[in-house]
Amino acid sequence: MHPKCYPSNADAIVVGAGVAGLAAAHSLQQQGFHVLVLEAGPNIGGRIVSRPWSEIVIDLGAQWIHGPEGNPITPLARQAGVKCLPTDFHNLRVFQVDGKPLPDDRVGQYAGAYEALTARVFAMASKALRNQSVADGFRMLLQDAHLTDQDWKLLKWFWNATEVASAVDMDEMSLRYADDDEEFKGGDCMFKEGFEWLPKMLSKGLTVHLNEPVTVIDYRGTTIEVQTPERSYTASHVIVTVPLGVLQHGRILFRPPLPEEKQAALRQLAMGVLNKFIMEFPRDFWHEDREFIGFMSDSDLFFPVYMNLVPVLNQPVLMAFVGGKMARKMETLSDEEITEIALRPLRKAFGDIAE
Repeated sequence: MHPKCYPSNADAIVVGAGVAGLAAAHSLQQQGFHVLVLEAGPNIGGRIVSRPWSEIVIDLGAQWIHGPEGNPITPLARQAGVKCLPTDFHNLRVFQVDGKPLPDDRVGQYAGAYEALTARVFAMASKALRNQSVADGFRMLLQDAHLTDQDWKLLKWFWNATEVASAVDMDEMSLRYADDDEEFKGGDCMFKEGFEWLPKMLSKGLTVHLNEPVTVIDYRGTTIEVQTPERSYTASHVIVTVPLGVLQHGRILFRPPLPEEKQAALRQLAMGVLNKFIMEFPRDFWHEDREFIGFMSDSDLFFPVYMNLVPVLNQPVLMAFVGGKMARKMETLSDEEITEIALRPLRKAFGDIAE
């Protein structure tokens, strides 16, 4: 049965109430347009999900501003009255497989060497074949390297940490396009109150319909018809900001179909996976002033990086990160199995821990 058509009284319909959709709707509304936002889920914000956790707020999704200088989020944070707390990924201690800490000078030396090696790999991008990965680039440069077993393990840890930051394995990352982005300056920072202030701010004054998944976008006529399971809306313009997977799985039927160049892009793009595992303890048994703790491992399933939230939020909480294939594999395990994986290196490094 065809859904009943409702005039939207909107100049534009935005599909998706993540930050991209809300920002687009917010900008249009500021310019005097009437906008309707349709969101399939029960909440706004998309990948921004902030939840109270004991005495603090934890961001289950987006967490940082990477480079506040020139970043469009910075003036919005200032306007909202929220403070961005700096974090330093180089403020790091790395523990060996046996649980003993590596000397800081050794970690610093390897960090510098790894950055230099990565720069050499990225310099190969212009001559890389379409099917060559970043892992291929590293292998080519390291094939004649004379490294000790300990050197390889430390190099592997930096590799794993990069896979956390990239949310994808090195052998899945295109060498040709690996360094094809631009960065804002000024380090990194996060919000003590959580990141949810941003979608709340952008959505003020907007008409947002939750739990209304768009199923059809018909743009064959002079006006565009947007259908949901319950009703249909019309507008002169539609902006689509849904996740990549929604488009790839054909959850929205476009009439006529999207142009071939857009369909080709959808076939070739992929999303990475980054998972967080958050642990609260009765006390700070690790007594680390470092913001990040790394653990080398012989296992093929472990958390390479833990964030120590004591220096930032003053609570005995650790946030463990895993990305790429390990993250996808870990999603198949039970909570008990994941907990054991997360606690294992902590026991090695710090002995009896408060669980």
